Amino acid sequence: MKKKLYTMVAILVTALSAQAQTDALSTYFSDYLNDESVTNISMSGKAFEMASGFSTESDEGDTFKRMASQINGLKMVVAQDLNNSKQLALDARKKVLNRYEDLITVTDKDVYLNLMVEESDGKVTEVFAVIGTGGELVLASITGNMLLADVANLGSEITSMSKNGFGKSDEKPIKYRVYPNPVANGNTLTLVADGDFEETEVRIYNAKGREVDNFVMSEKQLQYPTHKLGKGSFVLEFKKHNFAHTEKFIVQ
Repeated sequence: MKKKLYTMVAILVTALSAQAQTDALSTYFSDYLNDESVTNISMSGKAFEMASGFSTESDEGDTFKRMASQINGLKMVVAQDLNNSKQLALDARKKVLNRYEDLITVTDKDVYLNLMVEESDGKVTEVFAVIGTGGELVLASITGNMLLADVANLGSEITSMSKNGFGKSDEKPIKYRVYPNPVANGNTLTLVADGDFEETEVRIYNAKGREVDNFVMSEKQLQYPTHKLGKGSFVLEFKKHNFAHTEKFIVQ
């Protein structure tokens, strides 16, 4: 599970167009790039350009193809056999605090995971991931040009895997549903939480990845007025504690 998580982080973090000299690893953590005791992984945009031409038969494959076509490069370092991997990850986050905006954060007893983004002109130009757990520190930087909605969608899957792979929770997973989809402009959109909905935060993003509304679910089944949004494609994110789930919907 941990290996799959790192692969998904690599895909996400690689989904994105800053110059090589300005990415997070080159700017803040160049010492890791020159350290022979850590594993360094680097992939050029050409590699992802080739990957975008692969044929797929699944939604996940199509997502990867779309993201791969917009990637400029990937850099990742993995340091192992550490006694303080979580603290090192927390320190790494503080080091880039003023540059990146938090997208997803997962914190547990021995786990810290943070996915951050840097935006320009409504597009995500870099995703930076910091993971500290199990004696390992992972720093991954991906540069390119991508919609925040795509990043959030894949990021929620990474969050789910991080909980299943690293931590144990007594909480039962909550299933969220949105209907009708598509919905006519002016009609209400029904949001349903099959489980303990309390403290569930809801955020809505437009097609450009900009947040257009946010609220906390006050009941298990909620009616949302679409006239506040207008016509278009949107991403709705449910978030409770360390769990996040996204749903796409269309107002027509």
